[in-house]
Amino acid sequence: MADALAVFYLGKRSAAQEHEESVALLLQLGIERREADRAASHLTALLQVKNRAEYEERLLGRGDSDQAMKHLGRFKAWAREKLP
Repeated sequence: MADALAVFYLGKRSAAQEHEESVALLLQLGIERREADRAASHLTALLQVKNRAEYEERLLGRGDSDQAMKHLGRFKAWAREKLP
């Protein structure tokens, strides 16, 4: 959804391997800063869970899943409001 927002508002998407560029693009959308910061916070939290799942040896638990789902729901709801 971050790529969809970037394409819609900026005409480009992140091609970088680093997901942080998606967050940076999100902050360039021309949307009210406080609102964009809140959305970026949810996206960052999701990416942190993804990175922990992918690169850490420990298995993620129920709490990690619950937190990820909370951030996903909030980010997705916000993004849908911003797209036609």
